[in-house]
Amino acid sequence: MLARLGLHARFSRDQASSPAHLVAGMAHGLVGAAERHAVVAEAVLGAGPDENGQLTGNAFVGAGAGELEVLSQLQWRITRTMQALQQLDLKGSHGGPDPLGRSILLTCGALSGLLAAATIMRNPGRGPHDAKAAARCVRGAIAALDEAAKDVRRQQALADLLQMVE
Repeated sequence: MLARLGLHARFSRDQASSPAHLVAGMAHGLVGAAERHAVVAEAVLGAGPDENGQLTGNAFVGAGAGELEVLSQLQWRITRTMQALQQLDLKGSHGGPDPLGRSILLTCGALSGLLAAATIMRNPGRGPHDAKAAARCVRGAIAALDEAAKDVRRQQALADLLQMVE
């Protein structure tokens, strides 16, 4: 059944440390398969950014998510995107850190922090210490953006070089 949905990973109760671990692994596999189907469907559709943006909202409608849940889900998604990127080999051609990879990870981290702060601050049930947690998230995002800004000259040089290749 799962293979028909595009889930190619094999899951075994024997390999999972707990039933919750098995469920989490399967859920992540299904998310990946569903996203892959969305990428292919968008390509076949040939829609532009506006129509694809409208279709993206179906992820949240399908989950029955309200505004606060959507923010939380987006924060989860960008954090998992950053974690997936960290598993890739983002080294540059000379074996050192790839400036693009570094900037991507830093901006993902910043976006995750800002979304976390927005989720916390929009939660009507937040507690007295949640504002401090949101402030930490914003400060972390600012620090990540400051680090990413250090790469601006390298990114500009890369863009200039790429433009010359055309």
